[in-house]
Amino acid sequence: MGDEAGSLNHPQWEHLLSWLKDRGATCTPLVIAKKVSPHSGYGLFSLCAALPSTPLFAIPAAALLNHDSLSPYYPDAHLQLNAFQLVSLHLMLYRPQGDSKCSLDPLFGPYISVLPPNFNLHPLSWFWKDTLGLASPAESRLLRSIPPSVFRSLQDIAKRFQADWIKVLAYMQGCPALQGDCKLAIVRVQQHQSVKMESDFLWAWLNVNTRCIYHRLKPLRSDPDNFTLCPILDFANHSSSKPQTWPKPSNADIWDTSISVKKPKFTLLSPPNVDVQPGEELYLKYGAHSNRFLFIEYGFVNDAQRNISDGDVDLQEDILHLFKQRGALGHWMEERLIEEGYWGDWTIHSSPPPAFPSYRLITTLRLYHLLDT
Repeated sequence: MGDEAGSLNHPQWEHLLSWLKDRGATCTPLVIAKKVSPHSGYGLFSLCAALPSTPLFAIPAAALLNHDSLSPYYPDAHLQLNAFQLVSLHLMLYRPQGDSKCSLDPLFGPYISVLPPNFNLHPLSWFWKDTLGLASPAESRLLRSIPPSVFRSLQDIAKRFQADWIKVLAYMQGCPALQGDCKLAIVRVQQHQSVKMESDFLWAWLNVNTRCIYHRLKPLRSDPDNFTLCPILDFANHSSSKPQTWPKPSNADIWDTSISVKKPKFTLLSPPNVDVQPGEELYLKYGAHSNRFLFIEYGFVNDAQRNISDGDVDLQEDILHLFKQRGALGHWMEERLIEEGYWGDWTIHSSPPPAFPSYRLITTLRLYHLLDT
């Protein structure tokens, strides 16, 4: 690799690999995090050719950032915080500060140091700043340009963020008996102004929201705490059309059994149906999501000119207008739909073809026309 290409590698990459080795990683990854140009974001690229379903890297349990790896350092947190809130709290406490790009976390510092330094381009950041009167003119204009249905979804994610912030604040104010470094970190954070604290928590919360991936940790497959943040993996960009890498299922996932005493590694496999070429970018599909979901949750959208396979159309405003026109009868139908859980979130989807209405929309329109006058 030439000097020009080498300069696009992530500056903390070798430090991260050294830390992973200290944490028990035994195999050198077949990938590297780098930029495709000086002004682009980072992506995950292959270092060599690989056959389908080849293990690209394996991260030991000790290097995974999740509920199980953090719980020993936060006594009684499981009684007050879910995994999402706990991981967000830890990231907030150890966010790199000032000119330093390195986290002081003695547990996961090298990993936290390679997380994005900010989320200035995420719509939740614009929304949060706007509620405090801190948004720039450009951010305010962008907020005003968001379609009403998308803005409602943005309000919903803002409510989730605020609810988690309230829970974490209550936990911190209780000041339970924490161990060493975590206790000192909380004291440092509490000495900052409240807006700075909340800003750091927003950064932490968005890191979890945009980077967590399903990973079996609990006896039940449906347990919401079954997720982790995984070093190296979060450099992989999303694609719904290009060949995608995939996590190797654990025995617990394959057979739906309890987790073994020895926690499983997280292993990422190359795409199952194609060979990987040296220098090829490797993608991960974040889910079969619409652009609205990707924009609100992750802060980006697919290129609609090339990929509309997961598109949808939100008909919320149109359906609300129909019920409003029906007066008292429309209000009665609204109450019945709320009772049965079918009120709102009415969409038409483009895939799988042909385009089709959601079941919620079908049920709502059936009731609407059943009582037609």
